[in-house]
Amino acid sequence: MGANSISSGANIGSSMVSRLGSTSISTCISNEKPNRSGNVSLSSLAGDSIGNINVRTSFGTSAQGSFSVSSPYSVSNQSSYDVTYFNRTDGGALTATATATYPDYVEGWYSGNNGGGIQIVAGSTSTTSLSINLSSNMPFYGTVYAHFGDAHASSYNAVSLATASTVAQACNGTNGTYYTNGSAGTYLQRALFTNSAGTTHASAGYYSNDFDVGYYNGSGGWSQTQLCTF
Repeated sequence: MGANSISSGANIGSSMVSRLGSTSISTCISNEKPNRSGNVSLSSLAGDSIGNINVRTSFGTSAQGSFSVSSPYSVSNQSSYDVTYFNRTDGGALTATATATYPDYVEGWYSGNNGGGIQIVAGSTSTTSLSINLSSNMPFYGTVYAHFGDAHASSYNAVSLATASTVAQACNGTNGTYYTNGSAGTYLQRALFTNSAGTTHASAGYYSNDFDVGYYNGSGGWSQTQLCTF
């Protein structure tokens, strides 16, 4: 038999069957994490705890963020992911890490949507990254939520900027009005918006105040910042 197949003559305890419910034993072994190599004896799995847990995000008014799940799943930048067939007995600690988009924060990990239910892991207004041990929480919660808090200012400051698809065009372009929650001199370090409420990000592209220029990614990040040259 090939990898992850069931050895003949093996038995499995009723406790293992009840944990799997209607899922077939062969399907479990084929999808089990961490992966096993070679033939698998059911007797070696008897009594193991196989867990599933759904991971989700929820947000304040304009908050943004995502999460990653550690090896053996190794997924990143997720807003929704179902962790399935994890062997809690042999797999060790499995973690999910929520990361907020600046200037927002991770309020915490919860058992309910929108910060409802039980707060499992607490964050704060200064928390930009927060992890939860999924394997230890699998027996208690079917779904866990990373809830992100909104740190946006109630009213943003106007800044006069030109935008274009190249550095040279932005430095020599016609200025328009955009909004940031910092001063005009710090716009290259702040999220950039098209409205004073800070709910609509400016489009991706180069932005310049006639002196400095940088590339805005359309979601809060800057790169390729430099001085304009004429």
